[in-house]
Amino acid sequence: MEKLLIQHFKGILMETQSNREEEIEKISQYTPKKVNREQNMALLRVITEKEVEVTVKKMARTKPQARMDLQQSSSKKHGAL
Repeated sequence: MEKLLIQHFKGILMETQSNREEEIEKISQYTPKKVNREQNMALLRVITEKEVEVTVKKMARTKPQARMDLQQSSSKKHGAL
C-alpha cells in the first residue's frame, strides 16, 4: 500500500495531464467504502436555496450566534440594515 501511494504521488508531481481517474481507481480499491451508491447519489443531488434556508433556520434555533448571523444575512438580502 505504501509503495502504491508513493508511486501515485510521484506520478502526480510528474504528470502533464490532469485526468487522474485511473490512479484514483487504483487507490480506491484499498480504501473501505463508507458510503454506498444510493447514499452517494443523495449526497450529489442538487439542493435548493429553500433547503439550505430551512436547514440553517433549524440550526439557528439551537445556536445563538447562528441565529444572529441568519438575521443579519436575511436583513441584507431583503434590503434592510
